[in-house]
Amino acid sequence: MDDVDKDLLTDTVDLTEVGTPSMIPLEKLKMDYCYAIYVKADKNIARTSKILEVSPNTLKAYLNKKKAELGESSGDDEVIDVNL
Repeated sequence: MDDVDKDLLTDTVDLTEVGTPSMIPLEKLKMDYCYAIYVKADKNIARTSKILEVSPNTLKAYLNKKKAELGESSGDDEVIDVNL
């Protein structure tokens, strides 16, 4: 559990909205956020992991999931805007 997870625990959620299209799983949110920061950091793993304060291996795991979702190969350098 990291600081972001702890912050999320203190947030209140209106349970009547759970399951609506605006709700997404936490893992997907983390994956999308990591990818967005990665793109803004010029796709630099070291810089992105430092900004996010996560290990490069953790970042790579999220990026691999996101790239698979997008259908990208690991060597693809195309910049894709991820809307959060």
